[in-house]
Amino acid sequence: MNRIKQIVESSWFHNFVIIVILLNGVVLGIETVKGLSPTTMNVLLWIDRSCLTIFVIELLMKLLVYRLSFFKQGWNVFDFLIVAVALVPATGELSILRAFRIFRVLRLITAVDS
Repeated sequence: MNRIKQIVESSWFHNFVIIVILLNGVVLGIETVKGLSPTTMNVLLWIDRSCLTIFVIELLMKLLVYRLSFFKQGWNVFDFLIVAVALVPATGELSILRAFRIFRVLRLITAVDS
């Protein structure tokens, strides 16, 4: 458990997550472009799903380390909700929830020193 905590609290892990957030934000923006080829859309979908997988792994690691105290931090709750919404199948009336995925970029607020 200590090894996972070291990873979760390391600067390289934090920087890696920031890069994934930025990449995911760019992909979400590109997905809105009309007329992209099916191949391009498939690549973007693969990148998006890979980013989501990384976010889920990050949250699971933090939950393992911090347990219920994970939810005492507002940004952790925010992260949890955004990732949970991203996992909801985006069909029918729930398709509007896909738009909330872009809010993951707000996680960068914690990465920027005041």
